Amino acid sequence: MGKMQPLIWLLAICLIACNSPEKGTEGQEILTDDKQEETTYNPDPAHYARVSLDYWGHYKGTIPCADCEGIKIAITLSKGDLFEIERQYLGKSETIFSERGSFEWDDTGNIIILKGIDPPNKYFVSENRLFHLDEEGRKIRGALEEKYILNKTD
Repeated sequence: MGKMQPLIWLLAICLIACNSPEKGTEGQEILTDDKQEETTYNPDPAHYARVSLDYWGHYKGTIPCADCEGIKIAITLSKGDLFEIERQYLGKSETIFSERGSFEWDDTGNIIILKGIDPPNKYFVSENRLFHLDEEGRKIRGALEEKYILNKTD
């Protein structure tokens, strides 16, 4: 047994090490298949949408609606952090609701917040796209995920 004891200890250490979560380069836990994927992305400040994308322009799309056929949205982002938004509730009314105001960037430099608009009023800015975010400012996931994208039209 005396000669087997170091081998048993080595085997125990290896088993414990194999069951420990791995750490990423930033010290973040890399999630395995048995855990829900939740990652934090910390991009280089030079690559924030606010400074690296030509985001001004017109965006259009139709997002899902709980009590109508969809909400047709058109957003214009202008220099000086100004916006105009038009919304039409399809199958419910022909009325187009239009509002203007200013927007601000969140701390990440990737999300705009339309000031003076009731939540959900946040959009993730991407190359030629705006992602309509939920009331907590998170991307909408699942089968309808692609329906929450507004595409740049010019």
